[in-house]
Amino acid sequence: MQYEISVNDTCVSVIFEGNLRAIDLIFMYRDPHYREAILGKNVLFLDFSNVTGSELTAEDTQGLLLMSKLDPQKAKNMQLVILVNPGRANNISKLCENIFSDSSWHVNVCESKEAALKLL
Repeated sequence: MQYEISVNDTCVSVIFEGNLRAIDLIFMYRDPHYREAILGKNVLFLDFSNVTGSELTAEDTQGLLLMSKLDPQKAKNMQLVILVNPGRANNISKLCENIFSDSSWHVNVCESKEAALKLL
């Protein structure tokens, strides 16, 4: 898996490519550049549309998403926009609703880049 981080005044974009594996995501979440980029921003855009495959189990996904949560005091009212391949939005939406239900984050899952850009 490869990822690219882009930052502007209010938004951080993370674009993923290749085969998604838990170990790669753990290294990304611990990357100082990633952690610094997401602090103080209002919008986090995760683009999974170029992921060719996944070796993640449901437990991996839940654990990784919980691990990646920011300190709630520093990330109030964060907007999370997730771009996924068509047909996967319902599954990802349900997962994110469960994981972020205790936060003030606004989670939007999109199947098209146009829809995601409107939310950004």
